Amino acid sequence: MLFNLSRCAFAATSLMVSCVASAQSLDPDKNLVLVTRGGQNVRISDVDDMLASAQVDQRADIVSTAARIEQLLDSRLLALQLVSRGRDLKLDQSSEVKRRLAIANDKALGEIILDMLVTQAASVDLESLAKETYATSKAEFIKPESWKVRHLLVKANNNEAPDAFTKRAEAAYVEATLPNADFESLVKLKSQDPSVLQNQGVFSVERKSEFVAEFLEATLKLKLPKQFAPLTKTEFGYHIIQLLEKSESKQLTFEEARPQLMASLNESFRERIKAEILSDLRSADPKYIEENIRKLVVRYDPPAQSIPVKVETVVPNSVPASGAPK
Repeated sequence: MLFNLSRCAFAATSLMVSCVASAQSLDPDKNLVLVTRGGQNVRISDVDDMLASAQVDQRADIVSTAARIEQLLDSRLLALQLVSRGRDLKLDQSSEVKRRLAIANDKALGEIILDMLVTQAASVDLESLAKETYATSKAEFIKPESWKVRHLLVKANNNEAPDAFTKRAEAAYVEATLPNADFESLVKLKSQDPSVLQNQGVFSVERKSEFVAEFLEATLKLKLPKQFAPLTKTEFGYHIIQLLEKSESKQLTFEEARPQLMASLNESFRERIKAEILSDLRSADPKYIEENIRKLVVRYDPPAQSIPVKVETVVPNSVPASGAPK
């Protein structure tokens, strides 16, 4: 055995209960209601619980846009509403619900306990390992050159003639590139890119970025801050692109590379510990009861019933010595 599983599970459970109680006493915002619908409320504490199983470096990304937050809250609201309706109808008391809940509970509890056991076992000095990894693989930690740009999209209106669309885009380009133009305000006011509400039209672009080819080509030619690329057409419409900042490629210091290194090492180490725990649990050979397994197979895949088949005997024609049919 790698370690005493029962002891680790108890310690992990005690630690989690203690931490949760302490966090709740120190967090006055945990009960704030974020959204309400149909008599159900989603609070900050609900989101905390939902994100607890996500990697720390992924949590900020989950709530990075209004659309993702709305999706997260809607998912929780729907679950609460369905549970409330089911309880009102006494469906939660049915044997079917209890059976499925028992299976789901065992699966979820097993996953939670495994995660807690991994956390308890993960005691390696990742800081030293990160420094060693950086020293031996320094060339891998280079920040590529990048272009920070602001972008305004002009899309074609319904049934708009191509010439009219082009003239409208050209007029927008002239307005944006006037000496005293406030391009940032124009982007917020006029850009038809749906993401403008989240990013104000600002993108970070690298040579291997997954932008459409025309947009990427126009951006990579920009050299100086406030410089505009020529009016650029893509499948999405016309783009007005202004360079905000260009950063040359550079060797990252250890401190700059540390967050990425620590996250990567922590993930790989946790995966290794998880594999060891599961391997340890599987180390004892299972004893299959073959007679009962056969009964299980028949239970769900019964043999086809015997169907009597009439077999007709076919007597070949007589063939004379000459070889011709009679």
